[in-house]
Amino acid sequence: MSGGLFFGINIALKGMMAQQSALNVTSHNIANANTPGYTRQRANLESSIPMSGLKPGTGQMGSGVEVGEIRRIRDAFVDYQIRNETSKLGKWESISETLEQIETVFMEPSETGFNDLLGQFWSDWQELSKFAESSPIRTTLKETAVSLTDMLRHMRDQLTDIQNDTLHHIEIELTDINSITSQIARLNNQIVNISLSNDNPNDLLDKRDNLLEELAKIGNVTITDIPGLNGEPSGAVEVKLGDITVVDQSGAKEVTSVTLEDGELAGLQKVAEDGEGLDTDTVQYYINKLDSLAVGLAKAVNDIHSQGKTLDGSTGSDFFVFKDQDGNVIDLSSVDWNDPFASGLSAGNIYVNPEIESDPSKIAAAKGDVGVGQDALFMKGNGETALEIAKLKDQLMDYDPQRGTLTVSDSGGTTLSDFYKDLVAELGVATEESGRMVTNQETLVEQLQKRRESLSGVSLDEEMANMVRFQHAYQANARVISVMDELLSTIVNGLIR
Repeated sequence: MSGGLFFGINIALKGMMAQQSALNVTSHNIANANTPGYTRQRANLESSIPMSGLKPGTGQMGSGVEVGEIRRIRDAFVDYQIRNETSKLGKWESISETLEQIETVFMEPSETGFNDLLGQFWSDWQELSKFAESSPIRTTLKETAVSLTDMLRHMRDQLTDIQNDTLHHIEIELTDINSITSQIARLNNQIVNISLSNDNPNDLLDKRDNLLEELAKIGNVTITDIPGLNGEPSGAVEVKLGDITVVDQSGAKEVTSVTLEDGELAGLQKVAEDGEGLDTDTVQYYINKLDSLAVGLAKAVNDIHSQGKTLDGSTGSDFFVFKDQDGNVIDLSSVDWNDPFASGLSAGNIYVNPEIESDPSKIAAAKGDVGVGQDALFMKGNGETALEIAKLKDQLMDYDPQRGTLTVSDSGGTTLSDFYKDLVAELGVATEESGRMVTNQETLVEQLQKRRESLSGVSLDEEMANMVRFQHAYQANARVISVMDELLSTIVNGLIR
């Protein structure tokens, strides 16, 4: 009889211990309700091994309850979806942010933008054609031209800075990748060691999942379980970034370069692309177009200006020049105009001819041979060359996308002004599209995160209800022990009497 009472007390004691463990898990959940990346845990209670032979012929008797495992409430498929869509979001965020920076370079439409300045440049030539001998008008034209070339160089430098910053950012991302993979490898080892003792390293798994999401934001990842000696998952995972294995059972692998389809790094790699046939979401595309505009403008103006006459009757020189890295003027007569960029010509080194900048009288506004007497005065005062240059505003130009050249052609499909406007329009469309993709991906990722939160997040109301439930169960088991103790006392007292 007393043996049965002791057995009952043991069952109640195990019940108290199980409820205490469940309360501890609940307390842990409540404490981490606001911890980023925390996954709520649950103590799975299961009946302990029943006992046989306590009373022959009546069957086994239950021995109480015990905690089978403490596990995370997590959906691996939702995690996969979040990592996948987060990678896509990271890519479009990088592209969108870079294109927005490029937009600030051009600042169009604006009264102080390049398009307005180019229009003023043509107007000044038109005005000079009417008053070719006017020193103030020549000075105004010269100053406008200087401002025009200053702006071209400034925009080119800003675009180059954006490109260099992007390349630097890529190096930072590679450093971040190596830091994250090293942490994942260390967590792999800790998780395997704890798993070998048949424990669930729930909090370590949370940390690793958070790191995997950080890595997924940088680039598209593939996660595979690493099997143990028995063929079952060991707890460690193999991680691939793109096609490169960055974490395996031997540890983390240093990454110095990687080609990706998605992620922040993929976006940075995309906008930093160099070469020919580039898309409108690359920095180099706008650098190339700006170079084409600057070189095309310079050649079109120079071809006319070099045939004109200055105030002293001299033949005009090049109105625009290009300088090399040492500040020396490049000899344009030796340039292959089928590939002017090979000679170092770009928007980054275009200037007004120093001779004209220091002496506006050298602007060749006139046309024709210089005569004598009254004819000489007439020739000095005519503005036919200036008028021809002013007409370049509406002159058709041909753009060769393969060579990047912009040349005067009556069969062309654009003008210098329209070429620039088209460039700005392309940028606007690309920026809008990338912004739309960012918004769409943010919405999708947010929905997936809400789905995961509804499953894995901590609900304080639910945890409070669980706490009351476990508390009552604990108290009930304690009451059973109290009753068993009273029964045992009755037996003991009866035997003494």
